[in-house]
Amino acid sequence: MNSLIPSFDPQGLPAPVGLLLALKVFGFWLHLVFMGLWFAGFPVGLLLQLRQDTAPLGARLLKTMPVWIAFGVNAGVVPLLFLQVLYPGLFYTSSILQAWWWFAVIPLVMMAYYGTYLYALHGLKEDPRPWTRWVGWGSALLFLFLGVMFASTLTLTVHPEAWVDFAGNMKGGAFQGTWLYGSFEVVERYLMVFALGLLSVAAFFVVDTRWLAPSGDRAVRARPVVLGLVLAGSLVFLLASLPYLVRVRPYLPPVWHGVIGGLMVLTFAFGAVYAFLGSSNVAVGFVLFQLLNLLANAVARQVVQHHELIRYVDLTSVPVRFQFSPLLLFGGTLLVGLLAVFWMLKVYIRASRGL
Repeated sequence: MNSLIPSFDPQGLPAPVGLLLALKVFGFWLHLVFMGLWFAGFPVGLLLQLRQDTAPLGARLLKTMPVWIAFGVNAGVVPLLFLQVLYPGLFYTSSILQAWWWFAVIPLVMMAYYGTYLYALHGLKEDPRPWTRWVGWGSALLFLFLGVMFASTLTLTVHPEAWVDFAGNMKGGAFQGTWLYGSFEVVERYLMVFALGLLSVAAFFVVDTRWLAPSGDRAVRARPVVLGLVLAGSLVFLLASLPYLVRVRPYLPPVWHGVIGGLMVLTFAFGAVYAFLGSSNVAVGFVLFQLLNLLANAVARQVVQHHELIRYVDLTSVPVRFQFSPLLLFGGTLLVGLLAVFWMLKVYIRASRGL
């Protein structure tokens, strides 16, 4: 099997493995924070629009959707960048085997993004035209399908043993390119990320109604929605994570099972208590634990990926030829980007009070 995997670049790694992994995890965590707000938030906002009592909540979430998509997509470049640096032979091969699906990512993202803008501009008016509803649902479904494509490619990356069958039937790669890798693991990973997104949407409603644009009436209306999202997110995560954690048990130290389970319980508990009491202190705890929940899942995913792939690529044996100039350029660009994100969030917070 190892003979099928391209050898590592003789130039080696441009920086120590620990630094590259830390930057990858940080980028993935940042991506999860924003991505959940549109991956799960888009369909949730559209569903809330169907009921008169929750329509204002859905409209406020959907108005901000272009902002979260911009942040999430750009933050998603960071973990993909370091995945290509650390595991180029595995990631590139897996994406080539799903050539046309992978090529379709950029045009589909563009279609969904433009559709989001159209809906935010025209679909939230008092008397929107019927076509705007189709545009909104079309964009939401495109993002959901894009999640399937990413889950498929990234799962295939850690299962090179599937490459032979995948390419041998002539449906992989550039021959036909119609085969999208599927397995129970793909479904489990997809549902876990979607569940975390539901919890992030619940946290958004808490932050929005308590601090960004405080409104007693909206805060009261939001609490049942928060409860529903917390219940749904926790239940879906439980059902998807149990078989997944059994599957990755050899790769994930027992302590991480406890960390992920404990943080999920705390996130659920604080979210449920907030839904009943509406306390500001509980709200802070819920948002904080959700951020930690996302971080723990990002770290755990990296731990599992590292141990799954070490039998194919042992990063500790790859030579490191420190490339100071590119790393300095990346660090400066990352710092400028983070400052820009903080500035844009500051502008958004100011503008959100008038939405």
